[in-house]
Amino acid sequence: MTACSVIAILATQASGATGSAAGPLAPLNQARELTASPRVAPEKCPAGSKPAGVGCIDRHPVFIDRGCVSARKAVKFYAGRIAYWRDRMGAETRSLLPRVPGGTPRACPRYLAKVLQHKAYRARLAYQRWHAYHYEWRTWLPDKFARVGACETGYGRKPGSWTWDSGTYVSAFGIYRPAYAQFARLTGTPTWDEPGARTPREQFIVASAIQARYGWGAWGCGSA
Repeated sequence: MTACSVIAILATQASGATGSAAGPLAPLNQARELTASPRVAPEKCPAGSKPAGVGCIDRHPVFIDRGCVSARKAVKFYAGRIAYWRDRMGAETRSLLPRVPGGTPRACPRYLAKVLQHKAYRARLAYQRWHAYHYEWRTWLPDKFARVGACETGYGRKPGSWTWDSGTYVSAFGIYRPAYAQFARLTGTPTWDEPGARTPREQFIVASAIQARYGWGAWGCGSA
């Protein structure tokens, strides 16, 4: 028998004729049959009802679906994971948790938990793709740029320092700060001083634009 069936039976019995000997006691008897589950704390029951079994008993008994507790925990967990993966990418995040105006209970969010589970999975895959694109430079950085970076900021070690900032020159490729800002705007990438910028891919995009305009002569280590 499902939880919905139990609720329907109890509601029917609770609203039965007052002359029936079993009618008024039927909901309580049904609740006592469910005492294998933890009892509800008295202070959690609405005024005028009594704790019994897995729920609160009144004229129209309402039972707490223990599966809903897990579903709500799942909603909170997966919404948190979505925000986590988005935050790792620097994406703007927003709360995905369902709002309950005035503390009024909502329907069991099993379906929402499933939806957020799939969204969290897709968010993790999106982060993995984003991370590979921006940070796994060994798979996409041309060796010539790695050699220039090693000469400019890496003290001979490829591909240079991705966090290099001497005040005048920035990025692994030792680019003049105003020039970096200029070509970052031209290529649609964040400037060096913007929060969340400076990924290896963004630095490479700016360096590639400079190299395409001026050639390797733009670097003192252009012959590396």
